[in-house]
Amino acid sequence: MRVLAVLAATCALLACRTRDSDGTATATGSDSGSAVPVVTGMPRTLQLEPGKVTMKAPPIELPKQELFELLDAGKGARQAMRYKLAPGEVEHGVETRIETRQLDPATGKLGGKLALPAIRDGFAIIAPPSPKEPLLVRALAAELDGKPTPVAEQYVAAWRAKLQNRRIDVTLDERGQLGPIVFKDDPDHQRSAAAKDELVQRLLAVTIPLPDKPIAVGARWQVKTVLRQGAAYVKQTADYTLLGRTATRWKLHVKLLRVAEEQTIVDPALPRGASVELLGMFKQLEGDVELDPRRPLIAAGTYTVESRTHAKLKLPGKPTTEQYVEDLGTITFRTK
Repeated sequence: MRVLAVLAATCALLACRTRDSDGTATATGSDSGSAVPVVTGMPRTLQLEPGKVTMKAPPIELPKQELFELLDAGKGARQAMRYKLAPGEVEHGVETRIETRQLDPATGKLGGKLALPAIRDGFAIIAPPSPKEPLLVRALAAELDGKPTPVAEQYVAAWRAKLQNRRIDVTLDERGQLGPIVFKDDPDHQRSAAAKDELVQRLLAVTIPLPDKPIAVGARWQVKTVLRQGAAYVKQTADYTLLGRTATRWKLHVKLLRVAEEQTIVDPALPRGASVELLGMFKQLEGDVELDPRRPLIAAGTYTVESRTHAKLKLPGKPTTEQYVEDLGTITFRTK
């Protein structure tokens, strides 16, 4: 058995795979739709008195915005930037192209690059007549360009298992700040915690939050948010620069950096006593994009993608195996 940490370009999800005795790779864990891994470093129970009283720890509400700072208001005429969404439906598509490579446990060296088929997904969004009502969001079907491959299938597995074709009410205010999220098929949120995490980490890459103060061209602002990506707790630092502005188009340079520090992850799909030690996870998205203030998500542009995941698998009675995955590529946005 081996565990592979897969960091998909659009979801950065830590996944697990086992290898059967005949060498066939079989998906397990969160990417195959099984129980979502949990971070054992976070408190799950509180034992008030040994052997007598145990209670669940309070849930950790994420995402949590830690900082929103206007670094520079820009030069020239300043005005407040606000979204004014046009009622009706719009489709925000995303195309991801990735080259991936991983550590070869036998040699201790990185293997050759593997180009994945282009991955296409995104959201169909209906904006209501009243800006006070939530958006109706539907996750589009994930498609692979050309012949699917086992590795490429891993990169779309979480989307397909948790989000695809589900309808969700998403609150997005006039500054592009996320609010309550409600799955239409699970309004009481009894079985959609992992799906919400998956949705949030994707939306935080394709929405642009706006400063509360008036700004001019050249303005720069930074937003720091703690969120979950799959099993991992990560911090996103987002830097935005306003490059240009018209009535129907805003041009920005965006740099998103997501970092997960060392943490122990236990996946219930693994054998009893097995665990994954995440040594580090890094993902950077950077590029020039365009916004239409009448639309909720990035309308056009391209991010370059650079991501790395380093982890160790511990199995009872077996040597620890080291896993390392590197992804490089692009994410392109379109609106229709």
